[in-house]
Amino acid sequence: MLVFPLVWGITEQATYNGYVLPRFQALSRNTSFAVAAVAFFWSFQHALMPLTLDPDFMLYRALAPIPFSTFQALLYLRIRRIVPFA
Repeated sequence: MLVFPLVWGITEQATYNGYVLPRFQALSRNTSFAVAAVAFFWSFQHALMPLTLDPDFMLYRALAPIPFSTFQALLYLRIRRIVPFA
């Protein structure tokens, strides 16, 4: 069970910052849209992770990761390395 958080962090970083962010950036040719889309999908995933069907808790879980995921995406675009984030 101690391996799960490590594997999950690497998987999220590789998926969102390593794959989805550059693809959205290339398709839209707009970095702001790409960062916003990644932050939205990342936050939506965290809203559903402990599915409790409590609207207040789900809203909190959806909005709380937005600043951090936006910061991470912008920092990744500057550094272009996944390993420091995972």
